Amino acid sequence: MKGNLIITIAIAIMLVVAGCQKEGCTDPNAINYDSKAKKDNGTCVYPSSSTQIMVTFDANGGVGTMPPQTFADGVAQLLANNVFTWANHEFIGWNTAADGTGNPYSNAQEMTLEASITLYAQWMAASGALEGHYFVDLGLPSGTMWATCNIGAHNPIDGGDYFAWGETQPKENYTLANYKYYDGTDFTKYSFTTIQILDSDDDAAAVNWSAGWHMPTSSDFAELNNNCTHTWTTINGVTGMKVTGPNGNCIFLPAIGKLRDDNPSGYGLSGYYWLCELAHTMDFDASEAIHFVFKPTNEFHTNRYVYRYEGLPVRPVFVR
Repeated sequence: MKGNLIITIAIAIMLVVAGCQKEGCTDPNAINYDSKAKKDNGTCVYPSSSTQIMVTFDANGGVGTMPPQTFADGVAQLLANNVFTWANHEFIGWNTAADGTGNPYSNAQEMTLEASITLYAQWMAASGALEGHYFVDLGLPSGTMWATCNIGAHNPIDGGDYFAWGETQPKENYTLANYKYYDGTDFTKYSFTTIQILDSDDDAAAVNWSAGWHMPTSSDFAELNNNCTHTWTTINGVTGMKVTGPNGNCIFLPAIGKLRDDNPSGYGLSGYYWLCELAHTMDFDASEAIHFVFKPTNEFHTNRYVYRYEGLPVRPVFVR
């Protein structure tokens, strides 16, 4: 009997001691860890593995719906593709300011954020579309319409592709040796005694866009130069020339320079765009073609000192 009593008393003491132990969170990795707790009561709270950041999209004149996109703090991620639309307007990217004076971002750009932001869609207006390509009516006397984009561009501020004069596909290197109309000794097509203006089969605009589009002539450029104002500017982070017609409509020509071999020259500093004619002088033995050039000084003129094999962008035109 005495032994059983002792055991009973010992068990009672152990239960009292156990009941007096402090309860709380005993995991040191938890936010509410209690170093004095002797018994875990299941209340541990843990920090989030990453802070969630929200990107809110604003159509800024356009229509459609884009849900906010969640970003992880400090983790690189691609922006969602734009789904907003606006009749006769082209989407050119995002900006942290509605008027485009904030930080620019391109569509689906990879970015890293540390705070939530709102991105406003940026747009450029067009007058209509021909075969899926937008154009602007600048109010020119001839009725010539200028495309909003370069060939190969995704929007008006994208540079697009480079072409050698008389070639209709872009390539990696632009050299005399790989020029389509050079046989190692002389030029095999286009000269002052044969043809001086590109055939439609050699016109990058006509081949790639068709339906009346063509590379501009010297007359087309002269009309653009004489009837429009030209302003060197930056639109959503891209530098180039804004050309405003007499009716107030405008186009933007990104300054993407030119290519010789595979080396870019003048990117962001000057613009070179092909016209469809050889240089009008025998002094250059048909090795050079006419282009127009523009620079930050607001100069805007034709030139002839570019070899036919060099890579320049093309801005198509058509007459409606």
